[in-house]
Amino acid sequence: MLARNYADFVESFKAIEDPRQDEKILYPLDEVLFMVFVGVLCCQENWPDIIDFCEYRLHILRRYFPYEHGLPSISTLMRVIGLIKASCIEAWLSTHAMNMVETLSDEQIVLDGKSLRGKRKFSHSSKNTHILNVFASHLGLVLAQKAIPEKSGEITAIKEVLEHADLDGAVVSIDAIGCQKNIANKIHEQGGQYFLALKNNQKTLITDVEYLFTKPELFSDQYDEVDSGHGRIESRKCTVIRDIAWLKAEHPGWNKLTSLVRVISTRIIGDNSSETVKYYISSEASDAKTLAARARRHWSIENNLHWILDVQFGEDGCCIRKDNAAENMSAVRKMVINVVKKYKEKNKLTLSPQKLRKSCAWTEDRMIAILDSWFYSCS
Repeated sequence: MLARNYADFVESFKAIEDPRQDEKILYPLDEVLFMVFVGVLCCQENWPDIIDFCEYRLHILRRYFPYEHGLPSISTLMRVIGLIKASCIEAWLSTHAMNMVETLSDEQIVLDGKSLRGKRKFSHSSKNTHILNVFASHLGLVLAQKAIPEKSGEITAIKEVLEHADLDGAVVSIDAIGCQKNIANKIHEQGGQYFLALKNNQKTLITDVEYLFTKPELFSDQYDEVDSGHGRIESRKCTVIRDIAWLKAEHPGWNKLTSLVRVISTRIIGDNSSETVKYYISSEASDAKTLAARARRHWSIENNLHWILDVQFGEDGCCIRKDNAAENMSAVRKMVINVVKKYKEKNKLTLSPQKLRKSCAWTEDRMIAILDSWFYSCS
């Protein structure tokens, strides 16, 4: 029996342009994409494994799509996924993600890039394909991605993502590469606040900011916290300066700049200790505790998304590389992450997302439950 939101679900695939000629299509694009999603959901990370697994679960796939001609061959699967325009899959991911989100108000949206090293390695290329990820840190969902030829194009990609974003009530955090006046202004124009890491790419600005932090009389607020675990102790001291009239006069054009933030982190492991100092600029007038949390949440994308993609999905070691296949499969992985996290949240489960994926491969009931939850989220 098909899910009651079947028509809405199928319609969500229609925005993806099929690159094949109509008269030669034996396997509809929605069927091809659905079987790839199911394969990745159930921990199958390459074409042969996806095909083999879906052969064993074809009776479940047919609950959702006809598969009148069965499953495509490996060569057909490789060709179709590689030919789909990356921009079409990106739009598909973004549409589904926003269907899962009630509001972005008070959300911290992190923009950060990640290289597809597997494509470089197995294509014997001297350049990485780079993916700009848009991650909602509180929700733990990937809102969008944008493929770019290499890291040098990340600034342009950030601008393009922000151009079409509705940021009303959200805070956008970006690494130092995005610490630019026009990016800060665009975030404000789209209704958001900014929290930008500051490094030597803004040489005169960071020099002046460092100078201000040598003046304790300018400090507006401070917050200390200590964490311990896994054999280490980490302390963080966040200091905020809001008396920045002189800085704004020296560096005009930073729209709504309100706070300067310094976070000093000290890590102790056994007899060894290390210290790092990071600076941020922000349009928020929040207290030091809130801004310290902003800094931590910005870097959480490394553990809550990039680490998951590499360790649990094997993205860096994946040999899928033909045409746009690596970029498109990266979007499918993020779709799986979103679907599993929403299912876990809805059902108040304590299982990790990876264990839920494994349970999909092991039990048909779990697989059907998660797929049905994806259908219902598309209405």
